[in-house]
This record gives sequence, structure tokens and C-alpha cells, in this order.
Amino acid sequence: MNILILGASSQMGRELALSFSFKNSLTLLGRNKNILESVAQDCLEVGALTVDCIVQDIADGIDLLNQRIGDKQFDLVMNLIASTSRVKDSEFSPSQLEEYLMSDLLVPVQMLQNMVERSSKPLKVIFISSVLASVKSPDRLLYGSLKLLQEMCLHKLAARRQGIELLVVKIGKVIPHNHSSDKTKKLAALIYEAHLQNKKVLNYGLVGRFYVGLFYIQPLIFKSIVTLQRLLRGRE
Repeated sequence: MNILILGASSQMGRELALSFSFKNSLTLLGRNKNILESVAQDCLEVGALTVDCIVQDIADGIDLLNQRIGDKQFDLVMNLIASTSRVKDSEFSPSQLEEYLMSDLLVPVQMLQNMVERSSKPLKVIFISSVLASVKSPDRLLYGSLKLLQEMCLHKLAARRQGIELLVVKIGKVIPHNHSSDKTKKLAALIYEAHLQNKKVLNYGLVGRFYVGLFYIQPLIFKSIVTLQRLLRGRE
């Protein structure tokens, strides 16, 4: 299986690369050359057939990314990139909007559209996000909006083309970005297992599930309160 991992220089990217290495060919994309080369070596040691590295910031645009990928065709694409994941709304500057749109929305979607158009074989996409996007977390509206838009585009793309399979991973725990941890390794193992089981959604973390559940019952609570108020007024 040929696998492309976007954001492979992150700690989560490294653990996922290792989990999916055995008897597969990997292409790792990230901005840090030294880390990518280290991850590539680790993947070869645990059984990867081949590992290629692409050192690039995808905010530089789809044309450059297409040039670096070339004619390669992939069976699986994993996207961990989220340049806004640690950017609070209060820290956002409009001058950075184009960069954020390119990396967190436009380029990943355009890349997958191109892959679908020129590929004759099925493509699986693993899209990794945080529950903060689903629950519209305060002070994370920039991150959440871009992630939700990208997820919506992926669902639309999958609905239009047969042979596209989508696994959406929503993380509800704090995962260390810069060092290895049991949480990171466990999550990578769960994603690999969900992939093998052909799951469509993976929610990780009890707190995150509680937040998502609370978000979805809010409209029901509001409707119940309004209905109760109307009944009380009708008795007056």
C-alpha cells in the first residue's frame, strides 16, 4: 500500500507513520527536514518497504505540491496538518488569513481532488481533527471553521465519487506535540485499528465525547425550555 502522510514531522505524524509502516511504502510531508529524515529511518527499521520525504509547507500552494508528488498514486492519504490548531482567535491577524486558508483548507482539498481525477483505483482518506471543531469551542472559531469546512468538502467529494473511503478522527484529549507519550502511541494504534475495521468515525477521549454529546443536546434543552415557557404562559 502506498501511503501519503501530511504533517509527518509532528509527533502524532511520527507515531502514525510507524504504525502504518510494515510492508507499506510511505511518503512523508512536513516542514522539518531533520525530523522527517529521522522518522523515515525509524519507519524503515520497523518494516517499511520504501520511505520518501517531501520537505514543504503546503501553504506555498497546490502547484508546488503537485510537482513534488509527481505521478505517484496513493492508496491512503492521512492529513494531520492544522496550522491554526494552536492559534487562539485573539491571536489571529487578517494578514495571515491566506496562509491559514491554504494550509488548513484549500491545498489539501485541491490535492485530493487532483488525486481522484487522475487515479483509477480507490482512495482512502484519514482526516484528523479535534472535537474543538465540532463543538465550536470559544476562542477556537478560526481553527474549528477551517476544519469543519475541510471535513464537509471531503464528505462531498466522497459522495460524488465511488471508491473514496473516509475515516474522520476526532481527538478529545490533549496530545503532546513535541515529545512521545503513551497517549500519542495509543491514539496511533487506535487509528490503525479503525482503518483495518473500515470505520467511518473514531472519537478519542471520554472528555471529548462528553463535549460533543453536550453540544448536540443543547438544541433539545433549549427547545424544551421554550416549550415549557409557552405552557406556563398559556396557564396564566
